[in-house]
Amino acid sequence: MKNSRNASLFHFAFVSNNPTVLKIASNIIEKKEKMKTTKIEWTDKTWNSITSCSKRPIRCTNYYAEIMSSRLCVMGREKYKNGFNLTLHEEVLNEPLEWKNPHTIFVCSMSDLFHEEVSFCFIDKVLETIEATPQHLYQLLTKRDKCIAKYFANCKVPNNAWLGVTVEVKTAKDRFT
Repeated sequence: MKNSRNASLFHFAFVSNNPTVLKIASNIIEKKEKMKTTKIEWTDKTWNSITSCSKRPIRCTNYYAEIMSSRLCVMGREKYKNGFNLTLHEEVLNEPLEWKNPHTIFVCSMSDLFHEEVSFCFIDKVLETIEATPQHLYQLLTKRDKCIAKYFANCKVPNNAWLGVTVEVKTAKDRFT
């Protein structure tokens, strides 16, 4: 392993005990440094089919996406023209199909795929792209534990996806016991 980021990726894949995830993680580690397109240390690409969100007390203190959305709006970036209002971007749903080399992809780094206002129909479209690109490893992180649980109660988690729920403060960990 070249650095701790790669070691963490390998460790997470190993802990998942899924051979598909292990293989994808190993391929990504080998090629990761030259393909990185984000400053987020634990991923190498972001895919924002949704931008912006709505803040939740405690869970969204110092929410970087709000600050970045405002900045990108002022810079004239088309995806952020609505400021910090939740916006779906169907036009980018096929982006990962164009990425042939394996990547670790943070899904909705500037929003929350499991936001209450995002339809399960839209989430289905995101997962169709994930399933159509098995060479990639997707990170789906949310602060909305109830919504992700409700969605996956009736859907299979793709083999190339990691699910995570943010625990922001010690008192929030009770949501998972």
